[in-house]
Amino acid sequence: MSYALVTFDVYSALFDIEGSLVPVVGRTLGDRTEAEAFVKAWRRDQMTHVLIDNALGRGRTSFRHITALALEHGLAREGIELPSQDRERLVEAWDHLIPWPEAADVLGKTRQRVAALALLSNGDQAMLEALAARLPDVFDHVFSAEAAGVYKPAAGVYQLPLDRLRLAPDDVLHIAGSATDALGATAAGLACAWVNRHSDSVADPQFRPRFEIHDLNGVVDLV
Repeated sequence: MSYALVTFDVYSALFDIEGSLVPVVGRTLGDRTEAEAFVKAWRRDQMTHVLIDNALGRGRTSFRHITALALEHGLAREGIELPSQDRERLVEAWDHLIPWPEAADVLGKTRQRVAALALLSNGDQAMLEALAARLPDVFDHVFSAEAAGVYKPAAGVYQLPLDRLRLAPDDVLHIAGSATDALGATAAGLACAWVNRHSDSVADPQFRPRFEIHDLNGVVDLV
């Protein structure tokens, strides 16, 4: 099937969160905690705060602030005190994530086959623009949940490219990086390919995505 637009989740789908943040956390926290476990918990806390933010219905809290809140949660759990400049440096590290090794090649090949590519992510617009600069210059649009006023998996986020570009759900293939993102995109009616690197599963099987791939290389075969 041909698609008018392929959208990519940023965190997890295109960028290696753990591979990027574990060295930074390790240098900052030293031997006070195990860096890989801390980063995994930080990411879980971040996603929990996102879901709480949606549920409270008080308007979208910035993703940068949520990332900082999740960091504070993790530090408190470990009983770690950090100077403010170190906490700010850790949050800033989310603007300097490292793409997965195959990302550049896959994006280039996908751009040759599809009319338009976009980022579609929970990150704030400024955070996404910073990460887009670390990727090949192939993106026609950057869609942030900031514009929808909610976070994934809310349908309003996936509606952004449809409304902006006057597309139907079947015109779009979304490349998801997490189980929550795969569920949300599928529930919103988009064709979804989930980069399921860890053989995870979606919380509700009725929203199982159309495609599952082990890494980004699988995207090329779908377009």
